Amino acid sequence: MTTREGEAVPAQRTGDKAETAPGSELSSRAGTGGDAEEPATLSGSVAAPPDNARQLQREIERTREQLGETVQELVARVDVKSRARAKASEVSGRYKSTMVRARQRASTRAGGVRGQVTGNTSAARQKARHAVTKGASGARERWVPLAAVAGAVIIDCVAIWQWRADVRPAPR
Repeated sequence: MTTREGEAVPAQRTGDKAETAPGSELSSRAGTGGDAEEPATLSGSVAAPPDNARQLQREIERTREQLGETVQELVARVDVKSRARAKASEVSGRYKSTMVRARQRASTRAGGVRGQVTGNTSAARQKARHAVTKGASGARERWVPLAAVAGAVIIDCVAIWQWRADVRPAPR
């Protein structure tokens, strides 16, 4: 950046050399206070230079930030490996969230099924206990006829066993 009697004149950088802006006339008499100097004219979309050094400094900082952001965007676009990693990370994240939701749904359904099985099992246990209790109480009330039937079954079993022993041919 060069100045001409308090006025700021933007410099364009080409490589490492600073060149004066197009239309600006920077000569050896710029610092001597020559009265034939005109303000620099800028062409293109570049805004007119700020009036004081502070504004110029802010403009330079803003331009540097924009340039830095642009460079970062370009580097990000060129870096295929990082983009592939980012995409893989995104897909992995979606997959993991889908798996978490599926596990939650399965857990909820399993809890419902578990509740149904528990309810059905307890109902079946209660019915079985009721039947056993009813049968036991019936047996207590009718123990004499039950004993008579049991005795008859035992006598029949012994008689059948004896009859088979008599019918078998004798060993030779």
